[in-house]
Amino acid sequence: MMKRNKESVWFPPLVLLLALWFLLFNTSLAEDDFQIWTAPDGRQIQATLEAHDLDQGVVKLHTDQGREVELSYSQLSQADVERLTAQVHELGEDIMREWTSSDGTKIMARLVAYHEDTGQITLRRQDGREFTVAPDRFANHDREHIANHAAILREAREKALAEIEPLLDKTIRYQVEAEETRTFHVYYPPAYSPDARLPILLLFSPGGGGGGMIRNFREPAKELGWILVGVDGPRNNQALEIGDRMVADMMPEIQKTVAYHDPEHWYASGLSGGAIRAFQTVTQHDLPWKGVISLGGWMGRNPDSITLPKGIAVAWVNGDEDRNANAYVPRDSGLVPGETKLFPFPGGHVIGPADVLGEAMAWVRAQHDE
Repeated sequence: MMKRNKESVWFPPLVLLLALWFLLFNTSLAEDDFQIWTAPDGRQIQATLEAHDLDQGVVKLHTDQGREVELSYSQLSQADVERLTAQVHELGEDIMREWTSSDGTKIMARLVAYHEDTGQITLRRQDGREFTVAPDRFANHDREHIANHAAILREAREKALAEIEPLLDKTIRYQVEAEETRTFHVYYPPAYSPDARLPILLLFSPGGGGGGMIRNFREPAKELGWILVGVDGPRNNQALEIGDRMVADMMPEIQKTVAYHDPEHWYASGLSGGAIRAFQTVTQHDLPWKGVISLGGWMGRNPDSITLPKGIAVAWVNGDEDRNANAYVPRDSGLVPGETKLFPFPGGHVIGPADVLGEAMAWVRAQHDE
């Protein structure tokens, strides 16, 4: 359970929180009561709706006999599909459906964006790939669907913009109720919006105050359009498994809280021992990590415990007088299955200046720009 600080400037209604949760994670449209679900051949079951995966076009049902059943839209009656569609449309989303191109080619995809400026649409396939096309590439019935759904998307976008406006260029503190209360902080840059796909950067401090790291990164994050998440708790001289558990407790809530981010561009950073925690987080959490920004850091005494994804970029931001950190750059760079680069600055074992941090952020992002 997550709580927002009492002194925070914004507290969305519960309904909108649930809506944002649904939009990002395709989580449940759960029903309290059992309903009758009908197959195309007329067979019926009584079940509650446990989860609705929009990107795969499947629903998970819990039957009155206690069984868990997963069904695709094609295994449901038209009436059931229409009921699901109505629920999804209320939240400004669309369902997975078959689209027919003007040459007769059929694909399964769902409409995720309508671009007012160009009149084009963005579709997401079941494999997660997105592509943007003009509506006239599709059959007449698909163009009618686009026209009807454009109004739904427009209304949802306007509502979302109104909700996030108080967050822009501010840092908000959140609480997660787990075994113990956990806290993290999110900086929302002015570019944060439903239309943007902004990278997200997790920050760790050797003293356990990840939120304080945001102050150092805020200027370049504002300029470049990065979302910052300062993670409190993990620190030096702490059993690794304790820090592991803290991060594990917060990661799901971070993903739910930051509704609009680029799901394909995750980054981590930390100072000194916080850099080790950044490498460990990348190792332990299966997300599309694209880069690590190590600030006077290293991979620790046991670098074999660090497993980085292929193609990841690592920027070493070290003071030119930081002899310990610089001594490990050759060893640790050799363990990175991707590009590495040293960003030196005048100084010792401290966080680099904002302009150097910005250079490192821009560089790691550029390694994966398409």
